[in-house]
This record gives sequence, C-alpha cells and structure tokens, in this order.
Amino acid sequence: SLAAGARVERFDNRIINKADTTSDSDVEKAYDAALLYHPVENVKVFTRVARYYHAPFIDEIVGWSGTPNTDLVPETGYSLEVGTEVNLAKEWTAGLTAYELNSSDEIYYNPTTYKNVNAPDDTRRQGFEGSLRWARDHVGSFGVNYDYVDACFIEGVYDNKHVPLAAEHILTVNGELYLTSEIATLGTVRYVSSQYSGSDFANTAEKLDDYGTLDLALRYEPEFLKGFQLIGGVDNVFNREYAYCSFYGSSYYPASDRTWKLCASYTF
Repeated sequence: SLAAGARVERFDNRIINKADTTSDSDVEKAYDAALLYHPVENVKVFTRVARYYHAPFIDEIVGWSGTPNTDLVPETGYSLEVGTEVNLAKEWTAGLTAYELNSSDEIYYNPTTYKNVNAPDDTRRQGFEGSLRWARDHVGSFGVNYDYVDACFIEGVYDNKHVPLAAEHILTVNGELYLTSEIATLGTVRYVSSQYSGSDFANTAEKLDDYGTLDLALRYEPEFLKGFQLIGGVDNVFNREYAYCSFYGSSYYPASDRTWKLCASYTF
C-alpha cells in the first residue's frame, strides 16, 4: 500500500507593543510518502520520506524579553525512515526502525538574551528504534523499547558537535499484569542518558546527568460498566531528583518529584 499527503500553509504574525506594530508572514509546505509491504502474513516492511516545518509560536517570537524577535524563522527538515515489524510467535512482536532527520534553523532558547533563536547551523539525527513486546488477553503484557540517536551539527563552526538536549540512549520497559478479571497492575521503568545543556552548541558546559524513573499504577475496569476505566497510581515512585532541561549547565528546570494521580475515562 502507498500513502501520500501534502500541505501548504500561510501564517501571519502581528505583534503590537508600546513602541510599534510588527507584522510578518511566511508560507511553508510539508509532504510525505510511505510504502508498506507485507511479504508474508506475519511480516511487514515500510519506508517513509517526509518534509516537515515548525512555524514559531507567538510566545516563541516574543519570549521573556518582551521584544519580538522578528528574525526568527521556521524550522524545516527532511526525514527518512525504514523499518520492519515481525510477529515472532502468536504473542510476540518485534520491531526495528532506522531513520535520518536533517534539520535547518532549529529553535532554541538563549538565556543570555531571553529570546528564542535559530540554531547557527544545520543538524542531523541518525538512529534506530527497537522494540520487543509480549501480550496475552486478560493475562498481561511486557514490552522493551530502546532508542538510539546520534545528533550532531553537520556544518559551520560547530561541525560534529552534539546537538543540545538530545539524549543518546533511552530505554523503556513497561508491562501490566491482571490480578483479577477487573483489576490490573501497571508499571514503567524509563532510563535517559546524559545530554548536553540547552544552547551549549560548543559542548563545553556541564552535561545534564542521566536518570531513571519508576511509575506504578492500578487499573480498574468493572465488568458491569463496559468502557469505564479508573486508574490510580504514582509517578517517580522513588522521588528521583533530576532535571529534564538546562541552559549552559547553570540554569536548570527540575522535573516533578513523586506525583500521585487519579484519572477516569469512559468510552462509548
């Protein structure tokens, strides 16, 4: 099967402040095409090529400085993916996807000027995503996902330097186990490797530490009310202190500590 799509968008920004009124407009396009092939019943192979863009939001243009950065231009890029998914057995599925993403004008926050700016040079992300999953109806499931990415600048003064805030390794293990026909326990372990601080294009500042978290929950699905779910749980069970974002290794944005949650949903 073949799928294709395209989009063209014109966007206008008009910012009014005490000094003057600033207006600008731009036209961007995005398109993609994907091919899916089933050589046998339990195997699928796919490839996808796409062009993307990200138009700056108003709060990205204005930022904390209060003065609009009218030089901020949209991010643009191209991506290529090739992958496969295989049903190894009745209850086992494995997947592997390799990709490359080339981007221009990525938007970053500059804490010294309190403005969002475009990255000085083009970047490239190459990597793969692998997964293995087991599932049995009303018994449980178990899955392992591993993401690897080599993100670097590909030109200019920062050629071959690592892209800030791009973790090289991410490992996720999740699963669920039915305790009764109506109650299941859920768990997720996530590990994120160290990464360079935001706007540290030269890779000279202190890196963000790696971290791991554990989330646990219980799900209740009463048989007398089909479609209803009640989930109660706790994220970051061990109250791990870590930062998911920083700038130049000095300004940190800490993640939430241990968080209790209760949510309900009804599908009809």
